[in-house]
Amino acid sequence: MDKIIELLNTLNYTISSCESITGGLFSKTITDIPGASKVFKGAIVSYNNEIKIKVVKVKAKIIKKYGVVSAECALAMAKNVRKIFQTDIAISFTGNAGPDNLENKPSGLVYLAIFLSKKQFWVEELNFKGNRDQIRKAVVKTAQELLITNLIKVTNELKNN
Repeated sequence: MDKIIELLNTLNYTISSCESITGGLFSKTITDIPGASKVFKGAIVSYNNEIKIKVVKVKAKIIKKYGVVSAECALAMAKNVRKIFQTDIAISFTGNAGPDNLENKPSGLVYLAIFLSKKQFWVEELNFKGNRDQIRKAVVKTAQELLITNLIKVTNELKNN
């Protein structure tokens, strides 16, 4: 997380998150780092579908059509939490930590979205094995790697323009 905070500071960007499967683990991990308050504005843990709809403003038709364990839901979560917190970038996590199938989708299936703008966003479908705790930790670790990769891309694009 140190590298993420460093890159966000370099870009003068702020970040927010919307967490479902991770239950706040991403927020805890980033706020464990001194100085995170300069770049991290906050998070919504939308573990319940009602919160996704009423607070995060994910359209009910997205959940009905694609389910909460979907790229479409992850992208809506990231896009909307970015707007709610008025941050430069937002990240979201939704998926099934198991042990049972959810929406006929297997345990370990996760969608992670990073939203920077209408033209710059990334959605990843990930599959993990393990128990609930192992899956959540793997999601956050992968999120850190993806954020670093994409923030470096943004930094390089800005340097070249």
